[in-house]
Amino acid sequence: MKRPRWWDLIYFEHGEPKVKGVKAFLLAEMVEELGFEEVLRRYPQLTREDLEAALEYVRECDAWESGSARA
Repeated sequence: MKRPRWWDLIYFEHGEPKVKGVKAFLLAEMVEELGFEEVLRRYPQLTREDLEAALEYVRECDAWESGSARA
């Protein structure tokens, strides 16, 4: 089974999925509301790849919770 792209970028700290110290769910919400460029401006330590990983991770979690990821 192929690992998802976010696998190498997201880690867990105190039970929270994070990317370079920022909560993945927060990043995904900010990208959806503000766009990539604004989030990157606010968090210069992050890359577009980091933000894409957060979005992908959150989407997979949402799919799993809704049951659409279960085969």
